[in-house]
Amino acid sequence: MSSLKRSECAILPLVLTGRWFRMIERGEKREEYRAATQYWGKRLANWLDPFAGVAKVVEFRLGYASDAPRMAFAVREVFRRYPAPHPEWGEVAGEEHFVLRLGGRVELSDGQSSSRETPANPLRPSRDPSAGGVRVAP
Repeated sequence: MSSLKRSECAILPLVLTGRWFRMIERGEKREEYRAATQYWGKRLANWLDPFAGVAKVVEFRLGYASDAPRMAFAVREVFRRYPAPHPEWGEVAGEEHFVLRLGGRVELSDGQSSSRETPANPLRPSRDPSAGGVRVAP
């Protein structure tokens, strides 16, 4: 497993249910699918375009809990596909999909310590009043 600093790669966070998370974790599922909608088209374009030449990584999270298990994979390629050759992996027959073909598993680090905590998102305001961000009412 290779290691990457979060600051040196473009990370696409995706939430999965248990079935798909475990299949990817075991190496049974090597592709992730998203419907070919305008929403996903824009989201993937915003992730790919500004970060040309930067490692592309997808970080999967099992559910929405803040302490949910996470795992990250390098992304080999992203493309559109129709029809669905892998319905057993969640691809819906008769629909066009964006396909994220996964590479090897990577470990993401903040580059400062060995802490397993996810660093704060610099695009979101801080809830800590001492950080000068959004103030929390007492």
